[in-house]
Amino acid sequence: MIVTIIEHDINSVNFSSQIYAETRQYLIQKISHDDRMIAFSKFLVNLMIIYKHCIISGSNALNILVEMKVDLTKYNFKNIQIQNTSLFGGNFAKYNLSKSKFKNVNIN
Repeated sequence: MIVTIIEHDINSVNFSSQIYAETRQYLIQKISHDDRMIAFSKFLVNLMIIYKHCIISGSNALNILVEMKVDLTKYNFKNIQIQNTSLFGGNFAKYNLSKSKFKNVNIN
């Protein structure tokens, strides 16, 4: 399964960029009412914490979760690596982000 994720577009392109706005909205529309897909997106975020080759897919998944305003209050963001994405609109004020790494991340 990890090989499939690594080879998929979600692990190679920045879905938060303007070029993929329609794709992102389509994904949000498709998964916003599907608890299994939301859980899978959370899994991708967890996967990037333990497997460095999934940083892009986890970053894309986190971007979509933030844009969907999914409740992530019980989520552990310690040691997370996020890259080439936007977390605009997310509120991470009470989260433990210790030892986390951000590279080219829009948090405005």
